[in-house]
Amino acid sequence: GGGQTVLELSGEKAREVLMKSVIYDVHPSHFPVGKGVTTVFAKATAIVRRPSEDRWELVIRRSFADYCYRWLLDAGEEYGIGVAK
Repeated sequence: GGGQTVLELSGEKAREVLMKSVIYDVHPSHFPVGKGVTTVFAKATAIVRRPSEDRWELVIRRSFADYCYRWLLDAGEEYGIGVAK
């Protein structure tokens, strides 16, 4: 909807970045492809979806988009996180 933003994470370290940021268990045995849950991401409410094996989506309120984006950059720094355009 108009009040939400989707942030996409992909790559082999995407799950590790999520493990640092969400309280829900994102291990593949608990979070198979196709699953989605509402949980807390970096102090913000988010819907976490796993549309494919190495891709994750965060659906967050637009007002938290900048905060969550910056959180992801910080959490993924050790993995060389980057921005694809």
